Amino acid sequence: MNNPQDWENIDWSRLADYYPTPDYLSSSRKRLTPQLLYKGAILHGWNKKQVVVVQKSFFETLPNLPRVEQEQAEIAWHLYDLQRQNDQFDLILSNIFYTEYWSAINRISTPEPGRLEDFLAILQQKLDDKLENPPDTQTILDIPLQ
Repeated sequence: MNNPQDWENIDWSRLADYYPTPDYLSSSRKRLTPQLLYKGAILHGWNKKQVVVVQKSFFETLPNLPRVEQEQAEIAWHLYDLQRQNDQFDLILSNIFYTEYWSAINRISTPEPGRLEDFLAILQQKLDDKLENPPDTQTILDIPLQ
């Protein structure tokens, strides 16, 4: 930030691990879901259909939503892509995905927990990686799960 001209023409392909990426998880859990629950519930209560416009790559990070035919739909998800045209980007409608209101809300807001053993193994590995000398004694994997 102190020297923006040095970053203006940087080759991000060499720094792919540092290239900024969207935080889709926060966007769906902290922004989309509360708006669908609060504002969407009002519209749903009024029997109004809704349209949610999102980037296609964001939609693909959501859990698989139960699709319905357009006639049964309460939400139409308009999925857009950015496509480069010469020196500019254009928004292109990629797809329209139809869902019912509550089935989409329930699917987005209900986490799918993985196996506890897998979580503990990853946690233990992260702890070991932070320590210079991983313990030779009991680890979190040795604690009985009850």
